[in-house]
Amino acid sequence: MLAYYIDGQLRDTATLDYEYVEQASCGWEGDAQRCAVSYFTGAHSSGAKSVFFSADAGIEITDDILGGAPGTMPTYLDGNGRADVALRQSTYDPNYAEAPQYWETYLEFGGEFVRTGCTAPEYTNSPAPTEPAYRSCDYI
Repeated sequence: MLAYYIDGQLRDTATLDYEYVEQASCGWEGDAQRCAVSYFTGAHSSGAKSVFFSADAGIEITDDILGGAPGTMPTYLDGNGRADVALRQSTYDPNYAEAPQYWETYLEFGGEFVRTGCTAPEYTNSPAPTEPAYRSCDYI
């Protein structure tokens, strides 16, 4: 569940069915805030929502991306003060347990996450990227 408070008063809530909030990174958009909120849905899946919090409209979810592995990270990739996302994926080759994983990076533009590219698949748990990835995602 997401809850939005203004001056200690509950303004709005949003229920996320089968999605468990992990963390958020936010940036200002005028007098409102836009956040990247990460969540997990189970052992093999995580994602992020672009959420707009404003006094007028309350909570607005404007985009949602889902990955095939745990570990989605809200982050700041391009230095503009707006929250972006690094989303972990699996190649599923030959199967989930033995497959290498990689990161997809997304920049936030106008409430939507736009994929910039992917990192190379790895068998180790590498940290989330700190800048946009521009490598092809053709192994997806």
